Amino acid sequence: DGLATPSIDAQTAQAPTAETGAASEITATGATLNATVNPNGSEVTGCELEYGTSTAYGTSAPCPTPPGAGTTEVAETVPVSGLAPNTEYHYRVSATSAAGTTQANDQSFMTLPRAPSVSAVSPVAGLEAGGTAVTITGTGFTAATAVRFNTLAATHYTVDSPSRSEE
Repeated sequence: DGLATPSIDAQTAQAPTAETGAASEITATGATLNATVNPNGSEVTGCELEYGTSTAYGTSAPCPTPPGAGTTEVAETVPVSGLAPNTEYHYRVSATSAAGTTQANDQSFMTLPRAPSVSAVSPVAGLEAGGTAVTITGTGFTAATAVRFNTLAATHYTVDSPSRSEE
């Protein structure tokens, strides 16, 4: 009395299912792309996250965790770097088995703007009680949401240009 070995009939095998998740750990030049892949019982022979500045993608990274041939969703997390600041990126997961290829839904995220950089402050000192007009020179001021002197927030500031702010 022999035991039957389970096998997958090629005609009933299903292509992997895949879902593109939300990006995480987004910075000015990088992000972590998240997805899940379910092999649906058929050996996944190819798995990658495609990404780029349009839905044409252009760049891909292999899934770090081989989804195998099971029937359980496998989480895929791919850190990417070298991205342009303040830019929208599109991405999706693609998984292939003998039963077919699935290209999951497109997701997008926006990288953060580059952090401001201060190159000069004039005057270099003022009254501790405040009231001294200060000019700050540098780069990346357009997205400024606050100006601080040590732990004290400026009560008023004006961004004159991407490289000049006055308090």
